[in-house]
Amino acid sequence: QQMLTEVGQNELAHVPLMEDVRQRLLAKAVAFHGEFLEKQSNEPDVRQQAGQAYQQVGNVYRMLGRFPDAEAAYRNSMERFEALTK
Repeated sequence: QQMLTEVGQNELAHVPLMEDVRQRLLAKAVAFHGEFLEKQSNEPDVRQQAGQAYQQVGNVYRMLGRFPDAEAAYRNSMERFEALTK
């Protein structure tokens, strides 16, 4: 997951003609986080991981210029983290 995000986010960000490859790598990073996004758990560590996954997904969507999707992911992340404090 870290490698997909790092390569897609940093390594290929400014390489000409690599946008398709970058988009595919970032899509794989989003898919990887999917398992955490599907989990509904009362376990604090699972809820924390889900919050972090939503944050990463928001970062990827932001990089892809999908700002409404990024905003929704960030909101979900904040909701997960806020729930941990209750």
